[in-house]
Amino acid sequence: MSRTAPAEAVLEAICDMALVASEPLEFDSLARRTVDVARDLLHTDGASLFLWHERSGRLAPVTANDPGWDIRAVRSFLPGEGVTGATFKGGPLIIRDYPTSGHAVPTAVAQGLRSGIAVPLTIGRRRVGVLSARSRRSLAWSQQHVRLLALIASVVAPGLEAASRQARAPLLRLTPRETQVLADLMVGKRARTIARDCGITEATVRTHIRAVLDKFGVNSQLAAVVLARDLGFVPDGAPPEPL
Repeated sequence: MSRTAPAEAVLEAICDMALVASEPLEFDSLARRTVDVARDLLHTDGASLFLWHERSGRLAPVTANDPGWDIRAVRSFLPGEGVTGATFKGGPLIIRDYPTSGHAVPTAVAQGLRSGIAVPLTIGRRRVGVLSARSRRSLAWSQQHVRLLALIASVVAPGLEAASRQARAPLLRLTPRETQVLADLMVGKRARTIARDCGITEATVRTHIRAVLDKFGVNSQLAAVVLARDLGFVPDGAPPEPL
């Protein structure tokens, strides 16, 4: 039968996790800490973390801590695909017999996965990834386990997203023209207006916009603007943040 850590240990671990997640921390370190806490509090064989990549439209593996688990066998998932994708699309899952479930992946079955639970990582109503705990044994998972894993996920999700974006920031090296186009988008200008103001063609503006989206790893101008604001980019002419 699957069990959780004593209530006092759970509370201490969650409080410590909340403190860690609220401070600047390297993305990989926070991700590893997350799966280690999930594994230890749920007394299971391992845990894994996936984050949503808007540009690719897939959930990409970040880290896993199962002993002997072949990280090369870990793949990305579309929403609705496998346990990870099904959780991201539909909500928490309890898998009591993984090999016979409709979500089984051959590589995971081959490595002996028998049971597990998974919950979405959410920030408000927005889903940003999936956290799962799993075992090579057929454990008696319950809603108590799901609630505990969901609590861990809710504590770390904002910090993970912030750390992930911070890790990507040095890679988002825009050219001066791309920076100007992004700044214009952030103050609400359309491509035609940007082209007129900059003295270039609208087609050239759209080329710069596509380059910004590619570097940011997003597929819409709105997502690029949101990410730029999250990274602290404030263009000239942008309205001040409300107090």
